[in-house]
Amino acid sequence: MAWRKALGLWLLGVLLGCGRVLGVEAVTLRDGDPNSDVGLEIKPPIDTGPASDDGPLDVADALEACEPGEPIGVVGATYGATVLADAPLGYWPLDEAPGADEGADLSGHGHPALALGTIYFGEVGALARAANGAARTDGFSYLSVGKSFDVGPYRSFTVEAWVKPSQLDAQFRFVWGNEKLEPASKRQGIELYLRSTETNFIRTHDGAPAGNASSGPLVVGVFHHLVVRYDGVRRVSSLLVDGKLASENADFGPSDVTSSAPFTFGADGALGGSPFEGTLDELAIYDHVLPCARVRAHLAAAKLP
Repeated sequence: MAWRKALGLWLLGVLLGCGRVLGVEAVTLRDGDPNSDVGLEIKPPIDTGPASDDGPLDVADALEACEPGEPIGVVGATYGATVLADAPLGYWPLDEAPGADEGADLSGHGHPALALGTIYFGEVGALARAANGAARTDGFSYLSVGKSFDVGPYRSFTVEAWVKPSQLDAQFRFVWGNEKLEPASKRQGIELYLRSTETNFIRTHDGAPAGNASSGPLVVGVFHHLVVRYDGVRRVSSLLVDGKLASENADFGPSDVTSSAPFTFGADGALGGSPFEGTLDELAIYDHVLPCARVRAHLAAAKLP
């Protein structure tokens, strides 16, 4: 019997040395009875899930897939009613008559969108209903809604806008943002910009990108529904274009992105550079991630007469 146990111990040493090559997690010696034969029990590797929370998340493991055919949320009697059902922090339909100098906030929180420069109200809007207006920028002007929107460190949020670009080129045409230059002239904040090659949401921390979600360029002269979402718990950014999930990524830099600059539509916060050139409509900010079903409900409501 001694030679069998010796043979078993020799085999154990061989298997332990080869365990990594074989993908074996553990080799256990079974010898419950001193007079019994020695046996070997090989345990398969244990699936411990992702190695780290710091790495990129699989899209299927992040937010919803936002695929066509998924359920649509409840659609209100009007587009505005459908948006207000989602409790926005600010909602600016931009239905004002020509000559107005601000857009009313219908969320009830009292944050008007102040025109900085010349904003051309009274343009034809994105919605199907005849009375829908919009606001056009000329590449030099934009709207400021103030500093009352806390989209800072680890805060979930959604920003929604209907956008019709009249020009796309190599410049960064900012649809919205709240970036500013903090001490040491380092950019801080969030922004959504358009170029002739891309549509990109980016979070910037101490002058370096910390997270983003992007897609291809928009079509000039056509309204597009853009929804940017940030999940502050999972630290995941997503971009939906016309109801489809275009991109979704985990933060790849520090997640504590913040800025004290005003939130602006048509420009990049306090920096104001390369303002958007085109038409904006039905702007909204939320303090939570807007589910895909609600995004589709908004799209459905946009078709109401």
